[in-house]
Amino acid sequence: MICHEAAGYVGTVDLAAVKEAPARVLARGSVAAARNACGLVEDADLLSGAGRLARAHSLAGLAVEGVGKAGSLATLAAMPEKVRARAPVGRMFEWHQMKLVAGQLIAANPFGAPAVGARFVTMPLSEVAAILDNAQTFAEDIDRLKQRGLWVWTGQGTSGSRQR
Repeated sequence: MICHEAAGYVGTVDLAAVKEAPARVLARGSVAAARNACGLVEDADLLSGAGRLARAHSLAGLAVEGVGKAGSLATLAAMPEKVRARAPVGRMFEWHQMKLVAGQLIAANPFGAPAVGARFVTMPLSEVAAILDNAQTFAEDIDRLKQRGLWVWTGQGTSGSRQR
């Protein structure tokens, strides 16, 4: 089992289990992450329509992370087992900005022929650099704004405590 909790609950991901999971399990996880991202976009749209813009923006950021997670799971599913065993799954799934950047790269290069990697190889280096710079800037902004939309700061200045 990849997650120590039942579906729908936050749990600790067993990174070793992710590396050892069969490709079909990783592929199903990719589909589930993509579906979850779609649901987050739908929820963000509802919140936006109700004037709850900060929370809508936060959910939209989480949706981009979900797309990045789906892409990472799909990538792992396609890897040979020996390569997957060396994959940096901790960074792929625990580092929010990495998932945000991955989600942005997927958005910048939709699936289809040729594959995302092939598109990057044939792009001018300046265009790849611009996409990566924009994705990193977006990831930093979304990460910061996502936290503002979901957390309330209590106390004075930035030293207050976070509450949901």
